[in-house]
Amino acid sequence: MASSFAAVALALGIALATACLTAALMGLIVRAELSARRIVARYDGERSFAVIYGMVAVICQLGAGVAVTSMGYGRDLLGRFRPSMRFSAA
Repeated sequence: MASSFAAVALALGIALATACLTAALMGLIVRAELSARRIVARYDGERSFAVIYGMVAVICQLGAGVAVTSMGYGRDLLGRFRPSMRFSAA
């Protein structure tokens, strides 16, 4: 995920240092997600964590599917990927 954000940052013309910083910050976010897993499991139980994580995973997968489709549609409509990538980065 961090490398995806870095790739988008580079595609939008952002400096390499900023793209690397973006990747590092995304790595910290992933670490925070793992900590949240322990907190939810401790206070709400493993079953609640499974339900919560399942809902988040479904939303992320739907978002990824919509993003890929909209990128292709934007490319067909506008002739370039850049406007679609700028919209998705906003």
